[in-house]
Amino acid sequence: MKTPGNACMVLKLISKVAMSSESDSETAGPSCASTTRHIFETNTEASFRVAEKALVADYLANTTATADRHYSMKTPVNAFMVLKLISKVAMSSESDQKLDQAQALNLFYQHFPVTVDGQSIKKKDRLLIAGKHERFCYDKWRSQQGKMRRDYVIAHIPRREPTARKVEIYIERQNWEKNKVKVEDVLRYWRPSSNADTTRYNKAIMKLVKSQKWKGLYIASDPVKGRKVMTTRTFAKGEVACDCHCLPLSEKQWKTLLAATDEDEMGYLYFYKDASGKTCCIDAKTVPCPCHPEMDTFGRRINHSRKRRNIKGQLQQFEEDGKVWNVILFIAQRDIPVQE
Repeated sequence: MKTPGNACMVLKLISKVAMSSESDSETAGPSCASTTRHIFETNTEASFRVAEKALVADYLANTTATADRHYSMKTPVNAFMVLKLISKVAMSSESDQKLDQAQALNLFYQHFPVTVDGQSIKKKDRLLIAGKHERFCYDKWRSQQGKMRRDYVIAHIPRREPTARKVEIYIERQNWEKNKVKVEDVLRYWRPSSNADTTRYNKAIMKLVKSQKWKGLYIASDPVKGRKVMTTRTFAKGEVACDCHCLPLSEKQWKTLLAATDEDEMGYLYFYKDASGKTCCIDAKTVPCPCHPEMDTFGRRINHSRKRRNIKGQLQQFEEDGKVWNVILFIAQRDIPVQE
């Protein structure tokens, strides 16, 4: 009979005693008195001292003799002391119920581990394991699986912000009949990942490098800086904006060019080491590039700033058909807003 409801009922009765120390007490009916007495005989036995047990017993007594003694000692001090003891019992009961819920959830997870491809659980199976807590446990289970599936989708789109259609197609391919991930949740929580060593990622980036169809960018004219690259959407920190896509130079060419380049123009030369450790250089000022003679590519039009730099070049090597490509990707150093 140790329940928060019964404990709170007694708490209410005791509160009336404490708040009416000068007036006559209203006595509870036989059923109420019997119920409350049994509750507090059980709850006070293990945790209260002898004096505290006696005090509570006096207030809950239902014999005439004890009741007379009870009313004779009815003072605000005693009433408030009993009120404090009753509150302790009520709080303990609520804590035990929460503990039961936690134990049920732990048992539920042991029998039904949360996995990306886990199927929905039948109600009869949930009741068998969690009993009255089955709804609570199953809601927690579904929530954990939903987050797991969301992160699973995000992990497969590591460095470029996906479109809603792309996310929708990928979710449909998973054949999740229930507890499907929402497209808007994936887009809301998506952030660039440093895990770029995936075949899927390599193919996607190489496709963009070859086509130069980088989304979210356009080339605008500036009266001071000339042609420059602007954004049409927000780029998250760590996201690939585009590639440099510049002309690689031989060692003799870049040394000659370096000697003839002013310090202010040095930002257009990108130096890197290839797979063999050899120093290489590409020139960002050569327009157009030999592979896209008809295009004004984004990488060549990005202005260089030492004070307000929002992207940085990062060398990555991609292998395709036995050939190694040295590609310099421009990575956002911070969140870049629209029209920057």
